[in-house]
Amino acid sequence: VYSVDGKHSYVSNTGSNTLSVLDNTAAPPTVVATVNLGDVHPRGIDVVGCMASSVFLFRPEPGNLPWPIAAGGSKSWSIELPIDPKEATEAQLIITAWDVDNAGEARVRLNRELLWLPPTIVAPGGTGEAEIQLNPASLPVGNNVVTIWDVGGTDGFTILDLAIRLRFPGGCTLFKQVGNPQTQGAGLSGLVERFLLAGNFPNPFNPSTTIDFQLPKESHVSITIFNTNGQLIRTLVDGQLPAGAHTVQWDGLDEHGSHVAAGIYLCRMKAGDFMDTKRMVMVK
Repeated sequence: VYSVDGKHSYVSNTGSNTLSVLDNTAAPPTVVATVNLGDVHPRGIDVVGCMASSVFLFRPEPGNLPWPIAAGGSKSWSIELPIDPKEATEAQLIITAWDVDNAGEARVRLNRELLWLPPTIVAPGGTGEAEIQLNPASLPVGNNVVTIWDVGGTDGFTILDLAIRLRFPGGCTLFKQVGNPQTQGAGLSGLVERFLLAGNFPNPFNPSTTIDFQLPKESHVSITIFNTNGQLIRTLVDGQLPAGAHTVQWDGLDEHGSHVAAGIYLCRMKAGDFMDTKRMVMVK
């Protein structure tokens, strides 16, 4: 198993009734201590940490922040979680940004899950902080990729700080971790937990726009475009799709291949019992 900070690992040696402590900061990891356990024949091991503080912040590698994102640009960061987030009671993605002047201007993706920035991040000409609630069970051990991009602003913005915060129960907390964190993370990075129609970007748009949506399981999906009178303009998707994140592009044409007029249009997604509608604006 690994220590809370990932700097040490512990190996039980059944044949010799000992415990080896390895320093993972060395290359390769080296044994720094061997503890005699007596006549117990250890066959497994857990790590119990009695912590004064039960809150941990994990950030990208130093030097990746602050980071300016130009209008229409994006940036991805890798945040390593050396402990199992499923033991946590709470998890948040913390974003501190400067000059995010419109809540619809920025979009966030954690692994393959689309997230929305809450109003607290909106601080024209100043600094705003967002705390986006996460499900600890959806976070993999090891590598977590956060992508933030500008989807319609004119000035861009700067990400000042970025972190995943995990809160564990007070007192003694049991951390269980089996195997290599990197390989565990690779198998879970595609997890999508819920149906979501994330809307389109850019918005307003001309001549085309991209629509993001996601499925927690294989489903029959329809993505349709209507005008404000309820008339069907275009069917973009109508079929069975696998679980995961998906995109579809609307080129501003109707079912007959003609360009639609400037105005407001509605994008509707149906998948099983799920239905949601987003507003889109075509400009000329």
